[in-house]
Amino acid sequence: NNQGAQAIIAGNSSANLSVSGDIVNDGTIMGGSITSNSNAFTNSGTGGVFGDVVTLNVTSLLSQSANSTISGHTSLDMNIAGDINNVGTLDGNTVTAYSNTFNNTGGVFGNDVTLNAATLNNTGNTAVIATTHALNLIVSDTINNTDGATLYSLGDLNAGASSTLDSDGYLSKNMVSFNNTSATVQAD
Repeated sequence: NNQGAQAIIAGNSSANLSVSGDIVNDGTIMGGSITSNSNAFTNSGTGGVFGDVVTLNVTSLLSQSANSTISGHTSLDMNIAGDINNVGTLDGNTVTAYSNTFNNTGGVFGNDVTLNAATLNNTGNTAVIATTHALNLIVSDTINNTDGATLYSLGDLNAGASSTLDSDGYLSKNMVSFNNTSATVQAD
C-alpha cells in the first residue's frame, strides 16, 4: 500500500510492482515504464500513476476514485480479469482496456482508445470517453451511454462485438445492444 498524499514510489526508468494481494494507492507511483501485477488495484483520494508506458494486470478489480489519475504518456494498458470502475481520469496517447464490465462516470482520454468488455456503462454528465483519432468500443454484450454521458471522437468511432473487420473495413460482428439514453455519441 502506498498511502498518504506524500507517499511516492518512483523509478528512474521503471517501477515494477508485483504482489499476490491488493494494491491501494493514494500517493504517487511514477517512472518511465510502470508495470503492476495484483489481485486488485485501487487508486483512491488524489492517487496518481504517471509513466511513459503504464501496464496494469489485475485479476479481480480496478477501482479509481474521483480525484485520481492513471496516465501513460505513450500508452496505458489495462488487463483486468474482472471489472473496471472509473470515477477519475484514465489517459494516454494510446489507451487499451480489457475487462468484464467497464463502468465509467469519469474521463477516459487519448489519441486512440480501445475498450474491450462484455458491458460498457458510461453514465452521468461527468462521464466522457473521448479521442482525437479513433474510439474503438469492442463490446460483446451491451453499451449503455446514459444520463448526459459522452462518447466522442474527432476521428473514427467504431462499436462492435469483435475487432474483426469486414471487406469494407467496418467491424463485422454486432453487439447485443447499444443504448444511448439522454446522452451524446459523436464522431467528427
